[in-house]
Amino acid sequence: MPNKKAKPNKPLIADLVNPHDAIISDWGETDVVSGTAAPPPETGWAEAVASTDDVKGSDEDVWQTEPSANVTLDIHQHSGQFDPQIAKILIYGETGMQKTRLASTFPNVIFANVDHGMSSVTEQVDEVYIDDDNTGFEKLKGLYRFLKEGQHDYKAVVIDTLNEMQRVIMRFTIEEYTHIRRSYGNLPGQSDYGKMLYEFLELTRDFISLPMQVVLIAQVNSKVFDTDILMPQLVGKNSAREILRKMDVVGHLYRQEGEGEHKLPIVSFDSVEFVTKDRSNKLPVALSNPSYDRIAAYWK
Repeated sequence: MPNKKAKPNKPLIADLVNPHDAIISDWGETDVVSGTAAPPPETGWAEAVASTDDVKGSDEDVWQTEPSANVTLDIHQHSGQFDPQIAKILIYGETGMQKTRLASTFPNVIFANVDHGMSSVTEQVDEVYIDDDNTGFEKLKGLYRFLKEGQHDYKAVVIDTLNEMQRVIMRFTIEEYTHIRRSYGNLPGQSDYGKMLYEFLELTRDFISLPMQVVLIAQVNSKVFDTDILMPQLVGKNSAREILRKMDVVGHLYRQEGEGEHKLPIVSFDSVEFVTKDRSNKLPVALSNPSYDRIAAYWK
């Protein structure tokens, strides 16, 4: 009877006898008895197969990995508690829905004014004016470094807007990398879009990682089919989804329908037609005339 061929599966940490003692060695094997990494095999792959005594519920051999750096697993308990002081919030909607005005009600806030549309703001806020040229990208990175490493009392930062942030980074890409061959002067090519999207997502992730409230503002996309679910409109097929999954709260801002000269804005945190999100599980389905204080009242 032929020998059973080993499958290239690695043991999961949940399968180990005592995962709290597990240390993954520089070649992938785990010594669950002593809690120390076993020495690597000195011969071929046949002798690199781990003993099945270390793995529960398996009667098959396990292949090991190629050499890599030592990794120690620190396992901690997590309760999933929502902390509004470091919440990551995205507000999106059509132009003129008072997205910027809502963001300006956050306490001790500083704006990255990329959109240059803050005339509707009634609160007194600090801003960093992001120029619409190749220096704008450097100012955005400078603001991130200041908030991460500098001395300040800001509790929230607003990126207004992600759409203009993409444009500023594209402007930088074209003017900085002049050696790239382009079909029509400064018309962006495929490689320009790839570079812009990489820098955009990396810098956005940097801002999101800050230990403070981070508010992102964006425009909404348009429906192509009746079944489409609307979400923020960004360049890049998966750009919006990459950012949405990092958010704690996503609100769609629109205006109340009906008669009357002045229609109040409404923010929705639970909709089947628009992408919305609430990791706190405390916000209402919709809130009219929203402000930070009215939103934060649900988190108390």
